[in-house]
Amino acid sequence: LELIIRQAETLPMAHFYTGLCYLYLEDGEKAIFHLQEVVSSESPYYQQGLWYLSLAYFQADQIRSSKETLEKITSYKQKEVQELLNILNN
Repeated sequence: LELIIRQAETLPMAHFYTGLCYLYLEDGEKAIFHLQEVVSSESPYYQQGLWYLSLAYFQADQIRSSKETLEKITSYKQKEVQELLNILNN
């Protein structure tokens, strides 16, 4: 995926899946970079990108950014968003 990103036009899908890989490898900083690329443009991955970006911020101990990102989600994993916001606000 990194090779695709370097060689081709930047594709939100490539950034999305690269960000997920880094998130699951617990490399929050690299996950944040790629997921920010997803949410900085209008893409079909925007809402999902916000969710996973909030998790990457949480993983990187950037709690305020995690909450702010969660608050932007309007149509994806609403139950999980509310549960995580409740945890972060307490």
